[in-house]
Amino acid sequence: MKRLFIILLLALVGKSNLLYSQLSPGTLYRFPTHILLRIEETAQKTALCEDSQIRLGNYFIKKDSLAREALSQGTPWAEVAEQYKATDEGLLRILSPLEYNEYRLTTRGISGCSRLRDIVRLQGSVGLSEDQVAELLRQSVWLEKRNDEKGFDLSLQDFRVTDSLLTREQHMTYYRLKNEAEATRAAQRHLLELENDGFCSTSTDSARYYPAILGYELNTRIRLAYLKDSGNKIKYEQEKASLEGQEPVILQQLRVYKSMPWWSVSKDAINQRKEMNLRRTQVDSLISGFEACLQQEEAYKQSRSNTRFDRKIAEYKQLIATLSPAQFNHYLRLQRQDQATENAGRQWENLLKYKLVEQKDHNQVINELYAYELKLLVATEWVYIDNSRKHVFARQDISDNKPELLKQLDAARKKEAESKIVRF
Repeated sequence: MKRLFIILLLALVGKSNLLYSQLSPGTLYRFPTHILLRIEETAQKTALCEDSQIRLGNYFIKKDSLAREALSQGTPWAEVAEQYKATDEGLLRILSPLEYNEYRLTTRGISGCSRLRDIVRLQGSVGLSEDQVAELLRQSVWLEKRNDEKGFDLSLQDFRVTDSLLTREQHMTYYRLKNEAEATRAAQRHLLELENDGFCSTSTDSARYYPAILGYELNTRIRLAYLKDSGNKIKYEQEKASLEGQEPVILQQLRVYKSMPWWSVSKDAINQRKEMNLRRTQVDSLISGFEACLQQEEAYKQSRSNTRFDRKIAEYKQLIATLSPAQFNHYLRLQRQDQATENAGRQWENLLKYKLVEQKDHNQVINELYAYELKLLVATEWVYIDNSRKHVFARQDISDNKPELLKQLDAARKKEAESKIVRF
């Protein structure tokens, strides 16, 4: 009954089911309860073989005996409690090298240990031999002891030891394992951005882009992590610049797209790619055209010209070169339709004010007004793009041929204005 109570207590302390008790039967019947609890506390941090459990129990019994003796001699409890704790040096002698390795990683975290220990933890995936594991463990103890020395760089020494003991393939495999999760998350974020911004709209697009994006993210992290740990800052910067040039084209395009200001007509056209039925190659050309506009603007600044460079007009010209005439005119109509609707509504209110229309005529009149306002706005935009006689005359022709109701509105306003003139 007493032993059953001990087992139940251990399960409670470890927050685990009885079936998952870390202690062997041989250990359970060898030591008193308080010692078993201390063994179990260590076993929760690293799996212990029975021999290690027994050695650890004997170690704690010795600690217990020394503590009792110290208390009997009047040693303050705080001092005794500190000495009662298991030390890393003590556990290093008691546990097997692999058991101690896992214990130290669990209690201190990867950042609080030599990186060699983390490599050992991944020995199966990295493909380490027994000799490599033994040497990595030996070196990890030595490096950690020196870590408090002034000027000692544990990370750099970890790298040098690893690079000398592992093959290049093994070393790069370790970096791959450490960076896979982060690279996967980054690739998934990129894919989501591509979907949100319309660059990736089908499962076929996802299947085409994702492998290249993941490969780039993973390779970049592997290469830069390796060179960063090597301490070679010059090579690190060179490799970083080289890898930036290897970024998948779709990510380069996404980056350029996100850099476009809100007023960019290139961005606006890309956002309306579906409405305009743009081909993928046309979208590609709009992005490269935007970059060309930036280069033109920079060259213009360097020339120290007194005139202002109008980037919007430069972008318009890129659109004209990329889109068909029908697509470009359709874009201008899409761009101005909201303003045309607003203008038509305002004109309708004015017509009502001067009693030139009745409410029952609303739909027919509004449609006529909208068509006129849209044609006028598109013609005005053409004049802004190319202030040639052709476009100026085209806009004037539209204005001269405005709907009859608007001509009547102009006349009513003129008459009203003349009636307010004070005559002497």
